[in-house]
Amino acid sequence: MISPLQIIQQIQEDQAPTNWLIFRPNRLTSPIMGIVLGSFGGIFTMIFGTLFVTAIIQPTLLNQSNVTLFGQLAITIPMVLLSLTISAVISLRLMKQAKMKGDSVLILLPEGVVSCAYINDDVKRSYHVIEYADIAYIRQNIEITSFRRTQLDLQYKSGKWERWRLMNIYGSHEWIAQRVIKDHLRFVKARSGTSPYKNKP
Repeated sequence: MISPLQIIQQIQEDQAPTNWLIFRPNRLTSPIMGIVLGSFGGIFTMIFGTLFVTAIIQPTLLNQSNVTLFGQLAITIPMVLLSLTISAVISLRLMKQAKMKGDSVLILLPEGVVSCAYINDDVKRSYHVIEYADIAYIRQNIEITSFRRTQLDLQYKSGKWERWRLMNIYGSHEWIAQRVIKDHLRFVKARSGTSPYKNKP
């Protein structure tokens, strides 16, 4: 049986076995990146918001060669305040997500998977454990909305189904999904000599 607490302790003490695959968040999850993205959001809001308000509310400005786009305080000041507000909201939200994701780890073990959020916070720390011994079948599922999202449909031996959505903070989530399926196949074949994916769609 997988003990997530013991596994995390081994990682923190740099005593992880060489056959563990340990994934940590990429640099896009840093709080600084949250501030940068929030700032860009505020800048774009100010630029496009000002253009929209100028064109709709005061279209005559477009025909006045001696009036600059940001020369009207009635337009500029509200848009600056709005952009600063949006920038702050986006930055705080992204920084909060970055703190959680940046303090996460994903471990692929020969006998299963452990993901941990808030690895360095004993109070907020949470685990998600998948034990191959309990799984009958794993199917990869690609969900395409505004972006591709890789999911794994897990069929337990008890008959229960679980959908595990892979976060994209660890690199190629499609590669990770394929690796999990291969590791599960290897685990089952080592125990029973048969493939759980025979005749599966």
